[in-house]
Amino acid sequence: MNEFKSLILNDVDSKTILLVEDDVLIAVMEMQQLEREGYKVIHVVSGEEAIAHISKNKGVIDIILMDIDLGYGLDGTDAALEILKTNNIPILFLSSRSEKEIIRKIETITSYGYVSKSSNIELLIASIKMTFKLFEANQKILREREELGTILQSIGDAVIATDTNARVIKMNSVAENLTGWTVKEAYGKALEEMVKIINSETRLSVQNPVQSILVTGNIVGLANHTVLISKNLKEYQIADSGAPIKEKKKKINGVVLVFRDVTQEYEVQRKIEESEKLYHSLFENMLNGFAYCKMIFQDE
Repeated sequence: MNEFKSLILNDVDSKTILLVEDDVLIAVMEMQQLEREGYKVIHVVSGEEAIAHISKNKGVIDIILMDIDLGYGLDGTDAALEILKTNNIPILFLSSRSEKEIIRKIETITSYGYVSKSSNIELLIASIKMTFKLFEANQKILREREELGTILQSIGDAVIATDTNARVIKMNSVAENLTGWTVKEAYGKALEEMVKIINSETRLSVQNPVQSILVTGNIVGLANHTVLISKNLKEYQIADSGAPIKEKKKKINGVVLVFRDVTQEYEVQRKIEESEKLYHSLFENMLNGFAYCKMIFQDE
């Protein structure tokens, strides 16, 4: 039993709490209770002190218990906003009030909520542990997003992802260069508004494949001779395909469009075709007889 209790304490004794409470008597009581549970507690009495302490002790504090009403100076919510500008620390609010305005303001600052000061220590400890779990989950999501973002930017082709309304939600730098739109400009816009494609031979508009993909759920490729007209009216011969973005239950959440610039390839092919036509014309219209012989050598 003692070994089990030791394991629990070892799980929390590396966690340091910054308690921001202007009522010293309440603070002393909370510190004693939290320290008995194995936490290290640092106490300050104002939002200004909390900001200064965090600034001077980067990486030391694991969680902040922030009283909302701090008397004079900054209140808890303003202090929290200031801290979160430069620090990624979970903040759990403490309050003796539960007005809707207070709750609404807290919700806009963090996703960890608040605990009433009238709650018992068991509820406070449970809330702290839940805050750590939520924080770790959020950090994992952020890391995964960063990894996906790095992969997206490393792809050599242009990539654009849309939601179920065919509105742009992500794109990489290659797509920015070819379309002429930045991610910030493109976000939320209809894909057809920024990805304008025509047939290079007829100069007629080509239907964007996204709507078809959203309806059928099938992978769709563009026909040959498709030209992308960028925001600055520059034209690129492109080859592309679109595919649905599906959940595990096969529900379509959007579409990913992948395309590449094949302008140079088409230009090389065009020159080859022109050269072939030229030589064929010269051969057919020569006035003198002409024959082509190919020498074949065999080993004796």
